[in-house]
Amino acid sequence: MRLFQDDHLRRVPISTLSTNTEGAQELNFGKEIRMFEDEELQQLWHAARQEDKLYQELTKLVANGEKNLPTELQKEKVVSISECSLDNRGLLCFRERVWIPASEPLRTKIIQETHDSHITGHPGRDLTYSILSRRFFWPGAASAVRRFVRNCEVCGRNTIWRDTKKGLLKPLPIPQRIWSEITIDFITDLPPSGRDGATNCMVVTDRLTKGVELEGLNDVSSETVARRLFERHYPVHGIPTAITSDRGPQFVSGMWKHFCQLLGIEQRLSTAYHPQTDGATERMNQEVERILRIWTNYLQENWLDLLPIAMATINERKATSTGLSPFFFMHGYHNEPIQLVEHRGTEDMTHGEAAAEDFIQRLQDATEFAQAAIAMAQEIQQAQANKHRTAAPRYKPGDWVFLNLRNVKTSRPCKKLDWLHAKYQVLAEVNPHAYRLDVPGRIHPVFHVDLLRPVPGDPLPSQKIDQESAPPVLVDGQEMYLVERILDERMEGTHKKVLVKWHDYSQPTWEPLATIRHTDAWKQWKKHKKSVTFSSHLGTDSHDPTEEETLEGREVM
Repeated sequence: MRLFQDDHLRRVPISTLSTNTEGAQELNFGKEIRMFEDEELQQLWHAARQEDKLYQELTKLVANGEKNLPTELQKEKVVSISECSLDNRGLLCFRERVWIPASEPLRTKIIQETHDSHITGHPGRDLTYSILSRRFFWPGAASAVRRFVRNCEVCGRNTIWRDTKKGLLKPLPIPQRIWSEITIDFITDLPPSGRDGATNCMVVTDRLTKGVELEGLNDVSSETVARRLFERHYPVHGIPTAITSDRGPQFVSGMWKHFCQLLGIEQRLSTAYHPQTDGATERMNQEVERILRIWTNYLQENWLDLLPIAMATINERKATSTGLSPFFFMHGYHNEPIQLVEHRGTEDMTHGEAAAEDFIQRLQDATEFAQAAIAMAQEIQQAQANKHRTAAPRYKPGDWVFLNLRNVKTSRPCKKLDWLHAKYQVLAEVNPHAYRLDVPGRIHPVFHVDLLRPVPGDPLPSQKIDQESAPPVLVDGQEMYLVERILDERMEGTHKKVLVKWHDYSQPTWEPLATIRHTDAWKQWKKHKKSVTFSSHLGTDSHDPTEEETLEGREVM
């Protein structure tokens, strides 16, 4: 935004304006005084000076040398008149800054030009106000700037979130018996090992005792996992009541869902991109890998033979949450690394029955003790974690939210220079900590609340907002969509597609070339394609906007 060249602000003695005729003419608010080089701003400025009665009254009072505001103006709680002055053109100033008349479109336009300028580069609220207040003033300017920046779409997509995590820690329920609730995860891409060349290790963990079972697998398909569980886990521990896992393809397949339904197993799938759902399993995987690193040979092809050793090592360790080892839970004694010579005396049948009853009672006591210990550990973990979290905000279907894109693959050359967040609409609440969004079809639509932030819905009346779902233009009764420009092109099989930036839509979409081929936007893209620079690839706004074209029959995402 550029002011007219004669925009210097300097105090002029009030007597000069109040005694000569030239000063009196400058108070003619119908006379246009050139203030801005931008024609739209200039027209808004001229109209506002003629319509704002408070501005005109203050200007007259300053010109007449008044020291105090009238009673009716004091109720308005405006500034002190002693700090006001007129510049050499008769414009009202406050502390050497031009007073902007009360016109919402004019004031919003000034904020927009200050904030969106290439010179300022979308600064935050404080810096935006600092820049604006160098030359302009009006009552409530700071509040208007805060509201404008809060609703800026560009800032919303590109500003790093520095607030606390959203969503309080919500622990999983405590299991009622050992091996009734398990977690499953995989360590993949290992060197081929064993006769069958296994390259994956399945890690099954009991949520109550923290015991672990390790199985080598050739693949991690749903059929292979289900068969191995039925062959190895079921005969020893029975059918689990619940299985916690991530959203791997084997756990979201129809076969796995049907397998769990037939056996009455509750599926507990973690929220997308939220590994904290099953953090204990992630930690168990790290421990298994650590043990294998210690004992594996140079070629690393004997890891399958080391799984029994790793399993025995982990199961004999005392779990932090329960204070007991998984091996003791299951057997009632410890698997000692050093064996001692036992001296046994003669035992009668009565002593043997008492020992059996004592063994069963100890197992029951151990289970109850573990449940109590886990409950206490969860309370401590919950209290510590929630010190750095805030309660999850509640969203309703139809609300707009910003989604963190750190886990979403970008089609642009450099992810670091791509948008950090994108705006999507809430479709449904899955639970208080997860929501389903209207995202493109290839992305799992359920996200944890910590990846979401609300889109402010209180922009200034004249603030320009990039609409996610702008209505189509009706031409002769038919819906037409405006093509702003072409951003990129690629081959999908034997067909070429182009990335189209639509007018009033923030998200570009890939469209078949056949629907765009006859537009001037495509011709312009071909003309500039050979001269596209590296900077134009990283910032699509560096292209000169092409003439907007219309496209009939486009399906809105």
